[in-house]
Amino acid sequence: MSSESTLDDEDTFKILIATDVHLGYLEKDAIRGNDTYKTLDEILKCAKTNQVDFILLGGDLFHENKPSRRCLHNCITMLRRYCMGESPILFNILSDQTVNFNTTQFPWVNYQDENLNISIPVFSIHGNHDDPTGAEGLCALDLLSASGLVNHFGHSQSVERIEMSPILLQKGSTKLALYGLGSIPDERLYRMFVNNQVTMLRPKEDQDKWFNLFTIHQNRSKHGPTNYIPEQFLDEFIDLVVWGHEHECLIAPTRNEQQLFYVTQPGSSVATSLSPGEATKKHVGLLKVKGRKMNLQKIPLNTVRQFFIQDVVLADYEDLFTPDTPQVTKKVEDLCYAKVIEMLEEAERERLGCPLTPEKPLIRLRVDYSGGFEAFNTSRFSQKFVDRVANPKDLIHFLRQREQKEKIKDEFDVDYSKLLKTTAVEGQRVENLVKQYFEAAEQTVQLSLLTEQGMGKAIQEFVDKDEKDAIQELITYQLEKTQRHLQARGITSEQDIDTEVRRFRDSKKNTTEEEIEIREAINRAKALRLERGDVPLDPDISGEFGDVAMDSDEDPVPLPLPTRGRGSRGRGSRGRGRGATASEPKPAGRGRARKSTTTTQSRSIMQAFQATSQKPSRTGASKSYLPVDLTINDSDEDFPDLKASRPPPRAAAAASSSSSFTKYSSQSQSRGVAFDDSDDDDNEDNPFKGPSHRSRK
Repeated sequence: MSSESTLDDEDTFKILIATDVHLGYLEKDAIRGNDTYKTLDEILKCAKTNQVDFILLGGDLFHENKPSRRCLHNCITMLRRYCMGESPILFNILSDQTVNFNTTQFPWVNYQDENLNISIPVFSIHGNHDDPTGAEGLCALDLLSASGLVNHFGHSQSVERIEMSPILLQKGSTKLALYGLGSIPDERLYRMFVNNQVTMLRPKEDQDKWFNLFTIHQNRSKHGPTNYIPEQFLDEFIDLVVWGHEHECLIAPTRNEQQLFYVTQPGSSVATSLSPGEATKKHVGLLKVKGRKMNLQKIPLNTVRQFFIQDVVLADYEDLFTPDTPQVTKKVEDLCYAKVIEMLEEAERERLGCPLTPEKPLIRLRVDYSGGFEAFNTSRFSQKFVDRVANPKDLIHFLRQREQKEKIKDEFDVDYSKLLKTTAVEGQRVENLVKQYFEAAEQTVQLSLLTEQGMGKAIQEFVDKDEKDAIQELITYQLEKTQRHLQARGITSEQDIDTEVRRFRDSKKNTTEEEIEIREAINRAKALRLERGDVPLDPDISGEFGDVAMDSDEDPVPLPLPTRGRGSRGRGSRGRGRGATASEPKPAGRGRARKSTTTTQSRSIMQAFQATSQKPSRTGASKSYLPVDLTINDSDEDFPDLKASRPPPRAAAAASSSSSFTKYSSQSQSRGVAFDDSDDDDNEDNPFKGPSHRSRK
């Protein structure tokens, strides 16, 4: 065969593969708002230029579960522009389409609809960002499916058992079985695989003649014991797995040596996080299937915004500075400035000759300042690059490694009796613990407004006497007094305020004035408790300021525990039974205006002065995952007979209810799927390494 007839003959499927488009991501951003729309336009244009048979999307077409009207409008416009037309469809569907497309009232492929002119069909599963929700179980893809623009498949409506029925496609003599599984919570799907509740149906006839293509959208790298899907869970008769959800572009297929199939991970087409995995070059894949042989060509995306990330460990620059070097913060800032300039110059060199690439790149510099260094003002630093980068607000990221993990190694001589002793037995006081903590703490976490003695006394009142307002009233009192001091001195700039606040705090340490302030704050807290009608922990305890011995554990009858309106059993117990103090009266409304609880949150002094009436926002701690090293196999070697040796068969599932399919069981015959992923034009003249061994049907 000639080159043209080999690449575009009537027996070859040409499929454009893409995943995680995340359409609409940061669409309100002034700089990056159109990035996802431009990239989808490039993907669809690439499909039309290469005259593919269909487009296969691996989930997360949309970034939001409920995309905006602008997002939907742009998506529909581009699909109509590139996927509708007079070009004929050269393949047929042999399977029961009412089973394949069971989420729509039009259960047939869109190009067979007599009211539509489709030239490039789009087949897509849903991801975790655009997953079905609500009582009807609908998602944004169902809107596109009802409009005839996308064929949504791989939606499992049962939470007890998954039965995947493939879309059977045939072009000439090539038969393709397309499987899909939309996003399911990883823990649930993991459990279903373990319990043999996932079944992949296969055609009863000529099972060894079908090329089996599977599209999945789950965690591939291990984020937890069951928070991922191991490749070994997938059936071994599969030839190629298109893995969505993972954003790192590892599109060159890699062979799973245990299951003997190939896995391609196209990755996302937009950087949704500034992590190393997103910094790799973004691609889509042009998959060609003929008989049981395949070829995957990587196609780079030119409209994707450049992203460069670099790590800087300050401890590695001992020849330039140390934490004790004069003006070390300025020298660290100069080093970071030089690193950012280097990345900008590299981005400019790569962008030359590619006018489709956006001008402003994404830059991330991760600075490890462990070892006693201090972070500089990132906002002021980022102002230097506002006109040159697309992400000036998060240009610099400071991080610090945990330095105490090494001490845990080989500690077999630990005296556990000391660890089990209570602080009461050893005579430890809570105010002493507070003082010891701040004496050993680093300078960056030292108290700026309060003194160690004041905080210790307030915590003591809270713990020993259940004065719930002691800490808050101390902070409020100190804040009001510091504000009056600053106003009297006429200080307004942020730097001068921080300096003066620390000087004012240090001037009161270990003085009579400090004790008077602490006593006044605690008296305020007691007055508030009396206004609410709360009963004190022990009426015999003196209200005078001073240390009260509370460390005796010989009392045969313990004092009643303080309550906050709940019984002693708590939320997690079998019932909501109330404890012995459940009859304590509920707090009444406070009799005077109260300061906001914002003062109990960690914030700067300037923020405290400007927003003392604002409530704090609760931010959940974000999970951090360790990256998993994955390798790319770009070799041009052919792999004949993938199934020469087969692992032991898995236990067979229950019998199928379909007359056209049989549930998978391990086969003993050998297979002849060959793979060639060469990117060289010279090697693409004959990517299939020989003619097909079957006659056309």
